[in-house]
Amino acid sequence: MKIRSPRLRYAWASAALAVTAGLGVLAAPQAGAATPWQAGAPLASGAATTVATYNGLTAAQRANLLNVARDTWKFYTADVDQATSLPMDNLTFAGGSAAPTTYGRYTSASNIGVYLWAVVSARDLGLITERQADARVAATLTEVSHLQRYDGFLYQWYDTANGQVLTNPGAADCPAGAAPAFNNCFFVSNVDNGWYASGLIVVAQAMPELKPLADRLRAELETKGRLGWHQECCARLIVDCSQGRSPDRDLVWRIKGSHKLGRASLAVLREIWQWREGEAIAANRPPYAAWESVHC
Repeated sequence: MKIRSPRLRYAWASAALAVTAGLGVLAAPQAGAATPWQAGAPLASGAATTVATYNGLTAAQRANLLNVARDTWKFYTADVDQATSLPMDNLTFAGGSAAPTTYGRYTSASNIGVYLWAVVSARDLGLITERQADARVAATLTEVSHLQRYDGFLYQWYDTANGQVLTNPGAADCPAGAAPAFNNCFFVSNVDNGWYASGLIVVAQAMPELKPLADRLRAELETKGRLGWHQECCARLIVDCSQGRSPDRDLVWRIKGSHKLGRASLAVLREIWQWREGEAIAANRPPYAAWESVHC
């Protein structure tokens, strides 16, 4: 991978999933155990090819994954705002610095939920002790319990320095007592709060001593039926995404700046787009690669 920017930014999702995925693989079934991808299961394409039986990780593979998890966890050790115990959105390492040069001192429901997974995963992988994990999660959830929320749901952004709701990352805190408006001060994300709810479930199941606190926060989501509504929305999304619908060729193409073109130019652009997609499918290559063989 080539890093084109002098700044290296660690993204929340990739960092957390690296630790969580490492936990899942390192704790995978023993050789010969039944798995969802066991031999004989047809591929999504319907082809007759089958996937070989999972035979477990080698010692070298396990060691490599543990090293990845260990390096990933270093991100989280630096990414919690000491003022509130809330996880920050990102860290930036400029100019090859070994220490963070910029801190993204804002957080979201997604950041909090994923951080909870990561702490549990780090504990299960032996990267931190049970006492350290308990202390981290307890401090974060205690702070969350004092955050301004809507029927238990977290708002879009919070200032990790003081826990106040933010208008936007890097912007001012939302004014206290302001009337509801169509902005981030009153925006509740269905998806982000799904990550948050999942984090509470993981804590309740993995940390018995913190289950009362996690359950109390989760119960707030259920008080007015909000969690049921959220679960229905997610279930509908899963069903919709699992349908094998053919994409609408007139809706899927998007090119930056195309809104500035006239109708005739848009028609030409559409045909070029559709041609490129057809060439990519026929060659079984990414769409952008279809241009490599075109010379003007």
